[in-house]
Amino acid sequence: MQGPGIELMEVVNQVRAFDTPQGVYDCSWSENHGQQLVSSCADGSVKLWHLQTRDQFPIQNYHEHKQEVSGVNWNVVAKDSFASASWDGSVKIWKPEVPHSVLTLAEHSSAVYNAVWNTQNNSLVASCSGDGTVKIWDLNSARSVTTIAAHGNEVLALDWNKYNQFEVVSGSADCSIKVWVGL
Repeated sequence: MQGPGIELMEVVNQVRAFDTPQGVYDCSWSENHGQQLVSSCADGSVKLWHLQTRDQFPIQNYHEHKQEVSGVNWNVVAKDSFASASWDGSVKIWKPEVPHSVLTLAEHSSAVYNAVWNTQNNSLVASCSGDGTVKIWDLNSARSVTTIAAHGNEVLALDWNKYNQFEVVSGSADCSIKVWVGL
């Protein structure tokens, strides 16, 4: 690419590839280990990968969800754990060094599409679901502290505002994006 005073070279090299038996729905880099990433799969598994291993196998292979796992996200504050969201209606919290989930959150009545950590408070996770709700979870009490009847259809996407820990945005199959504050 070229522009006035700018010349960019396009160089793309594949560093590593991992094969999975089922489709991959999401993947996320570790927040504290640049060579690790986690993936969510159509077979209900969550896999932790290390780029420097010589084989094709994950360093952890978690099989606790009963249906597809649609989203995975690392804790951006504590950096020591990640969340998975599944079509089985649950959110699970994991620590890489533990061979099983450390917490299961299961109050949604339909598939959970994503679970995202608050950007300033490592005990808060938001999740969105096919039941039309957004839930805010307090991991210290292992229950939802806020349930928002957010949309008239499936809530497919959400994210915390990185600059305001009390604000979340949701996107839905009802063709709308909504911003929520005061959580």
